Amino acid sequence: SYPKGGEDITFPPWRQKPRFLEIESEGGYDFQYDRANNKIKAFTGGKSLIVEEVVVVASHTGTLAHKPFYILAIDVTATTTTGPYHVIPVGKTPLTLECAVNFATGGLTFVAADLVTSVRVTYIPLHETGPFSSDNLVIDESMVASDTPKDLANQAAAVQYIYDVTGGNRMALEPVDEEPSATKFAVVDIDDGSDDTNIDVHNDDDTNVLSITYIKYGTFAPAFQLGDGDLTLDSAGGIETYYFVTHEYNYLAIPGLGTQCVGEATATDLEFAWSGPSITAGAGAPTIDFEFNKWATNEGTAVTTLAVPIIFLNALSLQNAKLEVATGEDLSGLTIRYVAFGF
Repeated sequence: SYPKGGEDITFPPWRQKPRFLEIESEGGYDFQYDRANNKIKAFTGGKSLIVEEVVVVASHTGTLAHKPFYILAIDVTATTTTGPYHVIPVGKTPLTLECAVNFATGGLTFVAADLVTSVRVTYIPLHETGPFSSDNLVIDESMVASDTPKDLANQAAAVQYIYDVTGGNRMALEPVDEEPSATKFAVVDIDDGSDDTNIDVHNDDDTNVLSITYIKYGTFAPAFQLGDGDLTLDSAGGIETYYFVTHEYNYLAIPGLGTQCVGEATATDLEFAWSGPSITAGAGAPTIDFEFNKWATNEGTAVTTLAVPIIFLNALSLQNAKLEVATGEDLSGLTIRYVAFGF
C-alpha cells in the first residue's frame, strides 16, 4: 500500500543519488522523484477536491489519508461525545469537542475523556501544485493581540482557526463589523477595506499571543471571494436553508471560517461547528451540502443570517492541480520505468 510522502527507492551502493529522474506515467498516475528524501511520490489529477473521509481513532488519535489543506467539518460518530468538533493547532491540548490537527502529517488528536473511536472529516487535501498547495497556506502564524485590530502578514481568503496560546483556548468567532463581546471571542475581518485581514479581540485578551492558520487571499481571483456573506436563510419544513444556485451563485461555495459557522439571530450572535454532507441538519448543527450547493440548519437555532466569508470554486480551480495518492492505496499492480541522470 502507498505510504504517505512516497515510496523509498534504493540505488546500488556504488551509486550516489541521481540529480534527476525522468519517470513515465503509468495507470493514470504521475510520479515525481523527491531527491531530498530519496522517495518516489505518486500523484493523480486534482479530481478529489473535497474529501469526506471516515477515520478510525485509537487511543484518541487517528490519521487522515491525505495531508489537509483546509478542514470544513469534523464529525465524531462514535462513541461517547459525538457531533461536530472544532480544529485547534497540533501540540495544543484539545478540550471536549475539539481536535488538534497536524497539517504536516494529517494527524488528529482528541481529548481522552471524549472517547472518540470514529470520525468523519470533510476537507480539501493538500495538493502538490495549484491553488491548494503549500505555497498558499499559512500554518500557525504568530500574532500579539492589541487594543486595536491587528493585520495578518498576508490578506486571507479563509481562516481555519485563531488559537489563544496565552490563554490555552480556541477563540470563538463573532460577526464582522462587531466588537468582540467577551474574553475568548474574536472578530475576523477578511477584507477591512485596505486589502488587509485583521483580527480583533476583547480588551481582556490584549497582549495575548495568538496562533492563526489561514489561506492566502491571492490564491483565488477577487471576484470569487466574499469577505462577509451575510446570507439570509429561507425557512421551510422546519429547516433554514441557503441554496446558492437559487440566488444566482453558480459556483461551489466554501465557507471561509474553517469549521466555525457564525450566525445572527434576533438580538444575539451564535457560533456553531459545521457538519459535513453526510450528517443530517439539526439544532446547532449546520450542514454543508456540496452536491446541491446549499447550507442548512434546523429552525431550532433561530438563526436568520449566516455571517461567513465565502470562496467560490469552479473547474478552473483544479487545472494543473496534482494530488498525492491517498495513504494505503494499492499500487502493487504498477511497474514504473525511469531514466536517471547525474549520478
